[in-house]
Amino acid sequence: MPEQCDLGDLLPLLSSAGTPHELARSQAQRFLSDYISDVARYDAPGQAAGLALLASVLRAKRDQAESQYAAIWLANWLSSDLFEKAFAKTKGKGKYTLVYVQRDEDFTLWLFVKCCRLERVNNEMNVVVNLKLMKEFAGASSPIGIIEDLSIESDVHEITLPVQVLYRIWGTSERKLETIRPFFFKTDHMDKLKTLDTIIRPAKNSDTVVAIKDAAPARKVLSLPKGSPKT
Repeated sequence: MPEQCDLGDLLPLLSSAGTPHELARSQAQRFLSDYISDVARYDAPGQAAGLALLASVLRAKRDQAESQYAAIWLANWLSSDLFEKAFAKTKGKGKYTLVYVQRDEDFTLWLFVKCCRLERVNNEMNVVVNLKLMKEFAGASSPIGIIEDLSIESDVHEITLPVQVLYRIWGTSERKLETIRPFFFKTDHMDKLKTLDTIIRPAKNSDTVVAIKDAAPARKVLSLPKGSPKT
């Protein structure tokens, strides 16, 4: 079930004195607000853990506040800096040139390419976030496992973010926006971005004896049961 983020619904939040942290109704929501607002400063595993948790929360849509803040939380990941880096990689490249993004090089950009697409509807460009893929790929790199218990009725698969909504949330200068806007004129730049996923396979017919490593420690698991009480 897709969900659309409308600018009209966000204007009261953007014009109010409170931040998502201050307006959040529970400690869990405040923790998520704080974590995601600074997601860029964490290392790749820390970013993966926060973004996997965010995807799980937005898929469940247990609280109206979480629906209202979805665009604001996502805009901290899909930031103006991220799109500036994406455009810098594709700008000036040939029509059929592919540009590869490695997970270990830039995790947030890699995840964007993995689970997002650009889509024009009624002459308006949108960023569509596939929350199922976001949870899958972020969760695979996260040091913390997340167990979901989703009902079919509440499971939100995608969130659509109009680019104009992102512009408003970023609040960045017009000068910087001018360096990003060309990325959204068409889907050409997005189409050039691909992820480079390396799989290391053992050499065939090798006589080398490889020592058996100890099993990796089990990941901590965070359970998100359906209908859990707010903290």
